[in-house]
Amino acid sequence: MAGFIHSSLSSSGRDPRIKSGEGSRVARARLLAWTPTFAGATVEKMSLVILLCLGVAGTAQAANDDWKIDAMACREMTGPPGEAYRATCRSHDQYDSVLACMKALNEAGAEERMRAAGRDAVDAYMKGFPAMAGCM
Repeated sequence: MAGFIHSSLSSSGRDPRIKSGEGSRVARARLLAWTPTFAGATVEKMSLVILLCLGVAGTAQAANDDWKIDAMACREMTGPPGEAYRATCRSHDQYDSVLACMKALNEAGAEERMRAAGRDAVDAYMKGFPAMAGCM
């Protein structure tokens, strides 16, 4: 059996050239040679970049949902914003109706969010809910 054991290995199966406790450091050094790098970036840096991208994507998705909340709120509002919505929906599509509501609401960024969503997206989203009496 001694002929099958490499002469540089001790009886414990550990390479005697590696000091005790250095195994993980040696393994890491061997692994780093096979680790892909992009323009000198390490795995840790690339992981951070990926996490930041995911965070930005999550924030963008939350911002994309804000216009949906605003659009649905117009259906339920009373006062000038609700009146503007119901008056406009009689002769215009949902996008124009919700935009009229947002103008009457005069909330910072609400009208811009609705415009950024676009006519097609707003109309398609609002079609998923029952039509209000007298609205197109």
